Amino acid sequence: MELHSQHEVSITALANSGDGVGRIQERVVFVPYSCPGDKLLVQITKVQKNFLKAKIEKIIEPSLDRKEPPCPHFAQCGGCDWQHIEYATQLQWKEKNLKEVLSKIAGLQNPPIQPIKKSPKEFHYRNRIQMEYDSNHFYLHRKSSHQLVAIESCLLAEEKINQSMKDILQQVKQKKRKGRLEI
Repeated sequence: MELHSQHEVSITALANSGDGVGRIQERVVFVPYSCPGDKLLVQITKVQKNFLKAKIEKIIEPSLDRKEPPCPHFAQCGGCDWQHIEYATQLQWKEKNLKEVLSKIAGLQNPPIQPIKKSPKEFHYRNRIQMEYDSNHFYLHRKSSHQLVAIESCLLAEEKINQSMKDILQQVKQKKRKGRLEI
């Protein structure tokens, strides 16, 4: 398997990381921002002894569980991994992954877990957020990176946090400051 080579792959599962899982020539491949049921054209970005990593080049056939992510920063900042997947499907995979982890790591057969409950709020539920700022923007980090992504608001943060961001930015603009903030 060569780095940067392109392949068709069908995504059959989701890893705990949120990456879709498929197989290319019997090798496991992890594909960020993919969804079980997707048929994709991917480019290999990493070759390891036991697995491959790839990025989506083209969605050949989207999964029925794929949706348009509502956040304009999705796939740029590192805060969200599953917004492109229908919420009910996310819950099913999170429950399945929890059972697998408890089975593999704790050695429990049929771990006794309660079904994962649907949150009353799919968005605007986080009551804490860490970000950087300067006199013009707030920033979150790209996934697995120190690169910054400018944001105006965060779809996961409570509305009062988003409003606070606007208020703070008004004050910071006048003083030409920058730094790190946890709200």
